[in-house]
Amino acid sequence: LLWAAEQIKEALVKRQVELLRTIPGEVTPDTRIRDLGFDSLELVELVMTLEEEFEINVPDDAADTFYQIQTMGELIRWLAKWVRPKGD
Repeated sequence: LLWAAEQIKEALVKRQVELLRTIPGEVTPDTRIRDLGFDSLELVELVMTLEEEFEINVPDDAADTFYQIQTMGELIRWLAKWVRPKGD
């Protein structure tokens, strides 16, 4: 899970720059997603991009918890549940 969390954090920072055209700053687990400028549509787009990048499929029934996510740490932990190291 730690491997996945670190990989996801790196990908999130990269996508933040691409999607929001911002300069990468210090992103911590406590960083609020709204403070980074993501609206709900951009957040869904971000998750879809990460699904492709990590070759995962977040179940549709996970949407209830997805919309309760407030911080980057929560988002990283939420996504890490489905990410597996390559070759597993």
